[in-house]
Amino acid sequence: MIWHARTTGDFGLDAIAEFGDTQPFLSHHPIMSDQPLTELDPRIRKQVEKARNSIKSGSAAFAIEICMGLVEKYPGCVEAREVLRQAQKAAKGTKKKSFLSGLASKPLSKMGGVTLKKDPAKAMIQAEKILKDDPQSIDAQKLLGEAAILKELPHTAVFAYEGAFEQDPNNLETAKKLAALYLEAGRIAECIRVCDKIIREHPGDGDAQDIVKKASVAQSMQQGKWEDEGDFRSKLKNKAEAENLEQASRSTTSEESLEQLINDAYARIQEEPENLSNYKQISTYYHRSGDYESAISWIQEARKLESGQADVTLERLETKLYREYVDSLIQAKKDEISADPDNAELKEELETMLSERKTYLIETTADLVKRYPNDYAARHQYGELLLEDGQTDLAIQQLQISLRNPKVRIPSLNLLGQAYKSKSFFDLAAEQFETAKGEINGMSEIKKEIIYNLAECYEKMDETTKAIDQYKEIYSSDIGYRDVSKKIDEFYANRNKS
Repeated sequence: MIWHARTTGDFGLDAIAEFGDTQPFLSHHPIMSDQPLTELDPRIRKQVEKARNSIKSGSAAFAIEICMGLVEKYPGCVEAREVLRQAQKAAKGTKKKSFLSGLASKPLSKMGGVTLKKDPAKAMIQAEKILKDDPQSIDAQKLLGEAAILKELPHTAVFAYEGAFEQDPNNLETAKKLAALYLEAGRIAECIRVCDKIIREHPGDGDAQDIVKKASVAQSMQQGKWEDEGDFRSKLKNKAEAENLEQASRSTTSEESLEQLINDAYARIQEEPENLSNYKQISTYYHRSGDYESAISWIQEARKLESGQADVTLERLETKLYREYVDSLIQAKKDEISADPDNAELKEELETMLSERKTYLIETTADLVKRYPNDYAARHQYGELLLEDGQTDLAIQQLQISLRNPKVRIPSLNLLGQAYKSKSFFDLAAEQFETAKGEINGMSEIKKEIIYNLAECYEKMDETTKAIDQYKEIYSSDIGYRDVSKKIDEFYANRNKS
């Protein structure tokens, strides 16, 4: 794929060089450092060179040890951090992650996120510890970048977000953040390159257009040699624009109370690291905020504890959260396809996601049933998944057993009825729906669904009167449920004709 920079026109920019497939989008450039290595003690430069040579000789672990000490003492030395990243990748390899991998490192990045505002220097160290185990962690790169911003280390922030961008170049928010950081650091050509990519893929994105307009002003100032004195930021015609850009680049949350609850829960985990309740609580808060990855990862952390290893409720909760998470990602992908229905690549990605979702859930639940044969709730879930997968007979077997648990008896009867119905065993299906209906007091959503399913079975058996009696029950409670109103209207219209 070839990227062409936006030429003079809407934004008054000069043409920028094309990029071919063999050249990475982030072109090689001289390292820009907040604490240049050339300005440090010569002994430090020798240490960095020793670390670089250690990577070449296959001693990446030694290079990591050297550079971790250096970046902790000199957090703005991008040269040392670059060698450290090379060593981390050499030690772990650079194989790309598959869909939904890497959840296990999420709690560590969140720990760093909690530390971020209180102690950004400590958060930077935490980020590098994550990257040591997972050099491809986008969350850790972003954590490093945000901490560097708070420490007023713009080139370090750029370096971090370049790493995140390289891992996920199609992430719009990461690309915009990197462009803003390039602008803040005075790296105008690189800012324009990233903005050009964003605008070509998202023509209506106002943030990218604002950044590129400011970049064009900066470019003009550079060409006019207006930057003879002072730094780039002080040379913008409208300093307020620069202040607004800086403020917009920092992530904030409108859910301050929820953030505080998360911080408090994390503090309790530090005080009582063996208390499962604290892990469940922080997972709940993240779930409430819509951060499924963190919610799942904290449950995974709880399951590593001795008390959590045999806690079947944690396994069920992890599966439930995973299912919700994947469903949200699948829905987002479907929305993308709706906006671009001819995109074959998006459709292929959706098929992959659906396949991985099905495989993971079925295998996980099957394993749970095998290890805990008397866990009828797990059997209900397994039966539901099998039914969705078209394995009807196996689903029926699991659902018949799950009826023994009063907590899942009603939904199991409903699913069992649907399984029989799919096999055209309408009389057997009707028995399940009748039983389930009789065990529910009042009119709830599940009862309406069950009655509707029962009515459909009667229709299939040509027992119209019984079917209409069922539809009437729903009609008298909820006239807007599905097509019940239409069915009742048609019934009375036909009866009045005869």
